[in-house]
Amino acid sequence: MSTKLHESKESLPQITVKDISMSAMLDHFLQLMDKHSGVESNINELEHCGLDRGPDRGYGNYQRYIAFGVTAYNLRRIGKQLLTQDAEIKLKRTA
Repeated sequence: MSTKLHESKESLPQITVKDISMSAMLDHFLQLMDKHSGVESNINELEHCGLDRGPDRGYGNYQRYIAFGVTAYNLRRIGKQLLTQDAEIKLKRTA
């Protein structure tokens, strides 16, 4: 089944959409929602690291402010990875 999106009396080609299964559309939508949730999560984490307000004036100060916020974000992520690696090592030692 095809749906006509453009119908004209002129000699323009007709644009049609092929019948796509609902499950494929739902899978694609859920993938996009997962990506969106991940982006929102990263934005929230950056705001938690201090990037929710820009108190400094001037472009140079703004760049410094962003650099400190991104550095704090990266250090926090590295710390989380180190903690999980340490926990895995301790778990292996006790097993």
